[in-house]
Amino acid sequence: MKARRFKFLTSLLFAVFAIFQYNDIDPWLWIFIYGGISSLCSVSAFRKIPMSLLSLSILGILIYTVILVPEIISWINEGMPSITESMKAEDPYIEYAREFFGLVISLLVLLGLLKTNHKVTK
Repeated sequence: MKARRFKFLTSLLFAVFAIFQYNDIDPWLWIFIYGGISSLCSVSAFRKIPMSLLSLSILGILIYTVILVPEIISWINEGMPSITESMKAEDPYIEYAREFFGLVISLLVLLGLLKTNHKVTK
């Protein structure tokens, strides 16, 4: 039962993440990413997710994360200026760093789903 509650809580959290993307520079991409993860978490509480769908999701998030690595390295080389001072991304590194960390969280959740995918609680 604890796993099911955790998956629902994670699903709700990612649904909220998706809702708050409406004013982003690229809202549909992030609504799709976070909404998809929310859906996968909900479904996984009741049934096994097809391995192909889960693997494709992980691969997509991983590729996007790797694409942003040079921007993160640049942000680190600039002394890691704050990415939380204002909600408006005034410098490109702010948006890239936020996206990168959102992808890392997403990847961790997907890897957790992969690990527990065979364990469907009844």
